[in-house]
Amino acid sequence: MSFVASSPNKIHLAGEHSVVYGGWALMAPVEVNGKRNRVTLDVSDSPAGQETFSFKGDLGSATMRADGSMAGDALYYAVFEAVKTVFSRNEFKLAGSSKRFDAVLEFGGAPKGTGNSASLPAALAAALYAHFGVKPSKTDLFDAAYATDNVYHGGKSSGGDPRAVVSDKPLEFRKVFASSGVSFEYMEADLSLPKGAALLLVDSFKSGEKSTTAGLIAEFAKKSGAKKPPGELSHDVREKITAPFDEIVEKIVAECKPSGSAEKLGKLFDENHVLLAESGVSSEGIEAVLKVAKNEGAFGGKLIGAGGNAGAVIVLVPQDKSPKIAFGLASAGFKSYEVSFAKRGAGIDA
Repeated sequence: MSFVASSPNKIHLAGEHSVVYGGWALMAPVEVNGKRNRVTLDVSDSPAGQETFSFKGDLGSATMRADGSMAGDALYYAVFEAVKTVFSRNEFKLAGSSKRFDAVLEFGGAPKGTGNSASLPAALAAALYAHFGVKPSKTDLFDAAYATDNVYHGGKSSGGDPRAVVSDKPLEFRKVFASSGVSFEYMEADLSLPKGAALLLVDSFKSGEKSTTAGLIAEFAKKSGAKKPPGELSHDVREKITAPFDEIVEKIVAECKPSGSAEKLGKLFDENHVLLAESGVSSEGIEAVLKVAKNEGAFGGKLIGAGGNAGAVIVLVPQDKSPKIAFGLASAGFKSYEVSFAKRGAGIDA
């Protein structure tokens, strides 16, 4: 049988990196150029002892065997953490099942920094739950996506990306540290852009080695003076890191409504970006994108996600100038995408 599921991407409107230390973040599930990441899962019979779970995507393919060993492109090994999470929830073991699973990703094409490492496993988990005849909760999908996303983030995922891609609305989010462990606090938010404003998502990559999320998280920690993992820091140290970001997040929320000021929101994006740049997670490409966009008439903008070389950027623009600004960015060698808030999180399509 075949099962098709899809998941949106996400953008951080504010608060990335700070959120790892308990700061507030604003995130939104988004469709990029009207597209989503889509997974088709085929389940067929297999001879006993030859059961496999294969995943094929735009960057290669990987296979998990019944004994848990893996082969193929190591980049996709983390995907199997989501698979194992769903298997465990359904008390299923690949070994002895006489089943073969073949999953194929139809990549939506969203650039780095838009939550692909959470979106991809969320769609895969939705398809896999459908195979088991189970309607998963958003928490079920979150747990599966988080298992993979955490690997890609070097064990330090904030949990924000997985939550955003399974949500139907934008979110205010933070990570809560307590003696009993780490938990996540989310609030759905009725956020929208000021009337007459639009968002462009821009890929800043031109050349060179792409930065890794884990490396950028480490750089932010170094610049912020965090000498221990977030959970081992005192509340006062974490608050010192997050306070400047939280102040801006609160102001951005106030402007994210139809009656808000696009000019003020653009300046707040700029302020948020300056904090991130001072924390060592910007790049020449990101700075060039922002300079071109501002010269073409954008209200403001900021890096999103981890940042670094090849990091993504959001630019707040006047709706009527969006094509002109996109053309100016293209002329400078930067590809841009139209971004709209998604109204549906990860789930089955057919």
